Amino acid sequence: MPAAVEELTVTDSRYLAEYLAQHLELVAGHPAEKTRAAEALREHGELVSAAARLVPWLPEKTLQGFIEDYLSTGDPDAPVSNVLYTIGIYRPELLRPVADRIPDDSIRQSMLSGAPASEVQHLLDQWEAGKDPYHLVQLAFARTPFAQEALRGVRDEFGGSPEWETLLELSGALPDSPLPAGCAPAYMGFVAERSASPHQVARPVSGDVPLCHLCETPAGHLLTLSAEELPYGLTADPTFYWYACGCDGIESTTVRTEPGRTTVYYGPQGPADPDFSFAGGERSLVLETHPNQAGVTTRGVTEQSLHQVGGLPRWIRPDIHPRCPECSGVMRFLAFMDSARTPFGQLSLGGIVYCFWCDDCRVSSTKIQY
Repeated sequence: MPAAVEELTVTDSRYLAEYLAQHLELVAGHPAEKTRAAEALREHGELVSAAARLVPWLPEKTLQGFIEDYLSTGDPDAPVSNVLYTIGIYRPELLRPVADRIPDDSIRQSMLSGAPASEVQHLLDQWEAGKDPYHLVQLAFARTPFAQEALRGVRDEFGGSPEWETLLELSGALPDSPLPAGCAPAYMGFVAERSASPHQVARPVSGDVPLCHLCETPAGHLLTLSAEELPYGLTADPTFYWYACGCDGIESTTVRTEPGRTTVYYGPQGPADPDFSFAGGERSLVLETHPNQAGVTTRGVTEQSLHQVGGLPRWIRPDIHPRCPECSGVMRFLAFMDSARTPFGQLSLGGIVYCFWCDDCRVSSTKIQY
């Protein structure tokens, strides 16, 4: 860590700056060191875009400096715009006061998170005027109680279509349930050595696991979260699997895990491969509080979205939550794991894998988007 920070403060190489900033991004904590690196990159205008990877750890004063730099350039495509985009992901409230001076649509999308009631009402009025579903999607991304109530108010206009349920879940609420669509608080996740956290990644498993229905390759263990180490009131440790083969057409798997027994729904099951690991060995997931507790509203991007526990899904494309095959209830979002680089190499998933959990039935469901 110290060597990477020191090199970032003196390098003139864009490639090296991006490489080192990405290295720092993969490691939890160290806010002071990351701030020092970001401030050095800010002074080097050609390399400033690399500082985007350090935004989650930067103090408000430093972030405001990047915002002022962007506004003063008068160029929406200036290198510092990458930093603004990431500020929108993690700290959208800092951009909202200057929204009228930011023409970039992708940055403006990030500012929907936690949007005020006046903006939600404006989007609702636009929906009523033209019935364009786009405006309801944007409204859902506000992810506030006011937005959720607005969506409940238009339910009858969808005539039982699952599209309305997708919108409500996107907003953070569940249809016909008092439960939220996700768990609070939200955490960023960082793949680390096995001893670093009680949350397990890519552990060896025995017994039955899902099998690919095309080639019958066993699925691998992806993630097990420690219920007692999370403030979600879970009664069991959620365990999630994903397919190791990469066959096209495999979109989800649903599993019930009980002591000494695994039940796979909607597909075959069979013995696990104890030698397979998505991460080149048994790892863990270190958690750090996410700076944006309302929910990220920019779309997920494979290999760039890292990992998350709690909060709401950062979909590549908005999608409906799975239903539990035991109780038929809507399953709550619990985590996502990206095919992102880790300190141990690439996490070989092929896309972003979203993890849902029914605690009453001890059923997990994972689905992938590319």
